Amino acid sequence: MSVLRLVADTWNARGHMLGFLRNGQFAPLGTVTLLGPHTWVTCAHLLPPGNPQLAVAIIQVEPWTPVEKLDRAFNSMLLEVVEVHEELDLAFLTSAHPLVLSAPDGTENPRLRVRTATPELGEDVFVVGFPFLDLQRLNRSQSHGNVSSLLLTDNFGVRVRTLQLDAMCHEGNSGGPVVSSRTSALLGIVTGRFDPTTVRRAVSFEGLRDSTNLAFAVSVHHVMEALPDKLRDDVATLENPRVGRDWSGASLVTSLGQVDAILAIMAHHRIGVSDEEFRRLFADSVGKQLADED
Repeated sequence: MSVLRLVADTWNARGHMLGFLRNGQFAPLGTVTLLGPHTWVTCAHLLPPGNPQLAVAIIQVEPWTPVEKLDRAFNSMLLEVVEVHEELDLAFLTSAHPLVLSAPDGTENPRLRVRTATPELGEDVFVVGFPFLDLQRLNRSQSHGNVSSLLLTDNFGVRVRTLQLDAMCHEGNSGGPVVSSRTSALLGIVTGRFDPTTVRRAVSFEGLRDSTNLAFAVSVHHVMEALPDKLRDDVATLENPRVGRDWSGASLVTSLGQVDAILAIMAHHRIGVSDEEFRRLFADSVGKQLADED
């Protein structure tokens, strides 16, 4: 297999199953996120000891596919670890063969939408992953929630920007993308969840239930900052500013091309600001720059 194509430009086409080869068979580990045709990111804690051959399973199924057929409905691509950042719980991988995404309009490998600016508290998000791998369920799942807290965690002496989410996640979600429901921009990578059973054992408190909606993700700020130099040419991104009903945007954009991109986002989400009004607000803030470019 030299090139694998997916006709889709959605986050379901970027969240795939990470695993390793054991006696020639694919053994699932968690989720891995596609950043570029050859570039992938997942959690460092998912990498098994002994450096076995890693692979990604590209599952392509129709809705309502019987669960017993899922383990026969994927192609696998071999992956190689490029860099591991234990302090961020991130691992960057590459595939010898590309996974090409084709958007409905025919565009190949549409740019990866990211937003490295601070997320808004309460912002709606969704998470893509494979939460039930421990039950041998190989179905991709999407769960929704919001950003409930913004944390600075201390990992190996490094301050890490961490998103606390109230989206339901399980072990198999680790390595999957956290995406803004409003702009489809990548906000982070799921790294773990709050396990009440561990806390209950530690503090002998039986009032905690086994179920929890608390999950954690490392900010995409760290993903883009730690992206290895040798992989940067493979990852084409589109930075999405924060978009809200009270947003002026003046301090977040610096070129006419970004203005046009923002206008498209605002129109798509029916923010209610006309092109002319937005350009006036933008010109008032950055003045002559916009006039010169027009």
